[in-house]
Amino acid sequence: MKDFVAIDFETANFEQSSICSMGIVIVKDGELVDNFYSHIPFKDRVLGSSDFAVIDIKKYKEFIEENLCIGQNLKFDLQFLYNYNIIPRKVYDTMIVEQLLYLG
Repeated sequence: MKDFVAIDFETANFEQSSICSMGIVIVKDGELVDNFYSHIPFKDRVLGSSDFAVIDIKKYKEFIEENLCIGQNLKFDLQFLYNYNIIPRKVYDTMIVEQLLYLG
């Protein structure tokens, strides 16, 4: 696993409109080449805006779609990507592994 992207979206609750922040890490050939974190201003959250004008996710579209996408509870996070027509082809959800290890 030399090339992958790790993503995480944070929300104030379980609603997509409450997105607070997003983080992304890009690894190529086993080396960290880019990382990005953005906080969405509270006033935008209050207005229900989940506009990625604050977070330029489309900048990472090609890399996310062509490489392994890793995250915790990706079923939730992928909804944000799908809204912007970003469809990862390979995903690895660490939540499944965590549950297997925790439950035995």
